[in-house]
Amino acid sequence: QGSEVTEQQRSQMELQEYRERLEELVRERTRELSQSEAERRTVEAALAQSQRLEAVGKLTGGIAHDFNNMLQIIGGNLQLLRRSLGHDETAIRRLESAVSGVEKGAQLARQLLAVASRQSLQPQQIQLGSMLDEMRGLLAGSLGSGVRLELDIDSGLWPVFADVGNLQTVLFNLAFNARDAMSGGGSLLLRARNRSLDAASAAAWPDAGPGDYVLLSVIDDGSGMSSEVRTHAFEPYFTTRHESNSGLGLSMVYGFVRQSGGFVVLESEEQGGTAVHLYLPRDPEAVGSGETRPEPASVVGASVATPVPVDAPSAGLDILFVEDDPTLRMLTGEVMSELGHRVTLIESAETALEQLESHSFDVLLTDVGLAGMSGIELARRTQEHHPDVDVVIASGYPVDVHREGLRDLRTMLKPYDIHQVRTLLDNLQAERALAPRRG
Repeated sequence: QGSEVTEQQRSQMELQEYRERLEELVRERTRELSQSEAERRTVEAALAQSQRLEAVGKLTGGIAHDFNNMLQIIGGNLQLLRRSLGHDETAIRRLESAVSGVEKGAQLARQLLAVASRQSLQPQQIQLGSMLDEMRGLLAGSLGSGVRLELDIDSGLWPVFADVGNLQTVLFNLAFNARDAMSGGGSLLLRARNRSLDAASAAAWPDAGPGDYVLLSVIDDGSGMSSEVRTHAFEPYFTTRHESNSGLGLSMVYGFVRQSGGFVVLESEEQGGTAVHLYLPRDPEAVGSGETRPEPASVVGASVATPVPVDAPSAGLDILFVEDDPTLRMLTGEVMSELGHRVTLIESAETALEQLESHSFDVLLTDVGLAGMSGIELARRTQEHHPDVDVVIASGYPVDVHREGLRDLRTMLKPYDIHQVRTLLDNLQAERALAPRRG
C-alpha cells in the first residue's frame, strides 16, 4: 500500500511538472506573439508614415511647380515693365518692392522643393569628421553658453557624397531644434559612425536600402516628443511652436537626406531626449565598386536678378518653345523674340514632335510638366531622332541625366529672368558656331 501511495505521489508530481512546463511554454509563446505583434505594428506604422510623407512630397512638388510658373509670369512682366519706367523713382521703388516679393516667393518654392526631394543640389565628396570639426566653433557660438556641445566621431570615417551647404544647414537646423527643446540649456551630442546594412537590417526601415552608410546622429537631452508628435514630425508646416516658425525644418531635413540617397530615423520619448539619425550613403567613388555618381545637369540660374537691357544678337537661333501655360508661353516667347531669335510657340509635346519632323530647329526649350507627354519624354525623343537640336529643360528642379537616359542636357531653373535666358541662348549660339553639326 505504501508503494502504491508513492507511485501515486510520483505521478501527481510528474503531472504537476508537466502542467508547469506547459504553462511556461504557453507564457513564452504568448510573449513571442505579443512581441511579434508589436513589431508588426511598428513596421506598419513606419510604412504608413513613409507612404504619407511620399504623398505629401509629391503634392508639395506639384504646388511648387505651379507656384514657380506664377512667379515666372509676375517676375518676367516686372522686368519688362522696368524698361519702360524711365527715371520715375517712385514707380521704380514700388517695382523693386514687388521684385523683392517675387524673390521671397522663389525662396519659399525652393524650400517646398527641398521637402519634395527636388531641390537644386551640387553634391561633392565630404569628409564628415573634418566638416564637423570646422563647424564646432560656429555651432557652439550660435547655440549659446547654456548648451554643452560634444563631438564623438569615429576614426576612419567613410566619405559621403552630398551637397555640403545643405548638409551644414541641416545640422544647424537640428541643433537649433535641440536647443529649443532643452530651453537653452543642456547637452547636445553630434556622433558619427560607419554603418553597413544588409537586406535584413535595412528592412527595419521603409526608406532604407542595403549598403554602406555614415550614420550622423544629433542627440539632445531636451523635452522629447510624444508618439503623436513623432508621427507628424516630418510633415511640412507641422510645428508645436506658437512663435514665428515656418514648420518646414524637419520636413526639409527629411527631403534633403532622401534626395541624397539616405534616410532618417527619429527616436524620442515624451519623458525626455531626442535623437535624429541621418544615414548618409558612403561615396561610391571612395569604395571603388564601379558605381558612378549621378551626373548633374548643366544648370542656368534660379532667381530673379537685376533687370538688364535686351540687345538682340546679330544672328538668332530657331527655337521651339513648349509650354502649356499660355501666359508664360507668350511672355517667354516675347522675351526670346526681342533677343533676336525666331521662336515657334507650342503647348504640347505631341505637337512639338510634329514640328520637329517638318521644320529645322536649333534649340528645343520645353517645360517638364506638360499635359499629355512629359517634357522629359519629349527631350528623350528629340535627342534620339534629332541629335542636332540642343535640348533645354525649364524646371523648378534639376533633372537627373543618368536616371532619365538623357545627355548634354541643360536645365533652366524657374523662376528665370531675362538675363538668364539671354546668357543661355548666347552660350548655345556660340557653341553651335564652333562645334561641327551632330546630325
